[in-house]
Parts: sequence; structure tokens; C-alpha cells
Amino acid sequence: MVQLSNREKNIFIVCALLIATYSGYIFVYQPLKEAGVTFEDQLEAAQRQLEKSSRIVNKGKMYQSRYNSYMAKFKQTASNDEVMSATLSKIEQEAGKFDIRISELKPQKVKKESFYNNFSVSVTLEGTMTEIVKLLYALQNEPYSFKVDEARFDQHYQKVDSVQCQFILSKIYFP
Repeated sequence: MVQLSNREKNIFIVCALLIATYSGYIFVYQPLKEAGVTFEDQLEAAQRQLEKSSRIVNKGKMYQSRYNSYMAKFKQTASNDEVMSATLSKIEQEAGKFDIRISELKPQKVKKESFYNNFSVSVTLEGTMTEIVKLLYALQNEPYSFKVDEARFDQHYQKVDSVQCQFILSKIYFP
């Protein structure tokens, strides 16, 4: 074996320590530091996402009471036939308040969509334009909330101020 002097031994030990320190720095410390930074970035991103989600949930809570009132208003509590019958009677009842004659009141087939039922009725009315507009206004507002899908106006030649109108009124309910 080769005999090293004390000076050579010291230089060898210092070099070995420098190589070990450099290797530890490159292969251990830097990857751990990068992993720590990455972890901190992920943690900050998750906290931002959590804050954003909590704001959305809080907004949702604000709208929950409004949602509940609409659900109560448009919740279908009876069968389709009973709802259609009630719809027809509501239209007849409201039309009775005005100087209007209902010539035809025809229910249409219920359209079942994925999460709601669309009830529609074909209505043919005769009367003055003013009275018909008042009736439509009443049917489109509370408590009825009907939507006019189609409208057709024909002037009667028998009476100068009389108009015949045909409407398709609809309303949705959530089963």
C-alpha cells in the first residue's frame, strides 16, 4: 500500500468532504428544496381554490331561499291530468273576470323533459283588444305565471271592435 504524508491525507480528507458536501447538496438538498417549494405552491393553490369554492357556496346559500320559493311555486304536487284540469279552470276563471268569450280551450299533450313537465293549452278568445291584453297580463303575472308561446290575432268582420285571438299558453312544473 502507498504511504501518504499527513499533508496528502489532509488534502484527501478535505477533498472527500467537499465531494460529499457537493453530492449531498446536489442530490439531497436541492430536490428536497424543490419538492418543498412545489408543495408550498400546491398548498397555496389549494387554499385559493378553497377560498373561491367557499365564496361560491356562500353565494349559493344566499340564493337558497329564493330557490325554495320558486320550487314551492312550481312544484308539481298532483298528477298530470289534475294539473291540466286545474290549469284549464284557472284560465276560465280569470277570463270570466273580463268581457271575453272563450270559443275554444284545448289542452295539449304534456311534454316531459328531463327534469320538468311543460303543460300547454291552446286558447281561442273573442273580445276587444283591450280586454284580451288585460287577460294576458293577468295570466302572465302572479299567481298564474303562464308564458305565451304563440299568438295569432284575427279581426272579426261581424263586430268592428271585436278581435279573435288564439294563444298557446304554457307553464312548467318540477315533478
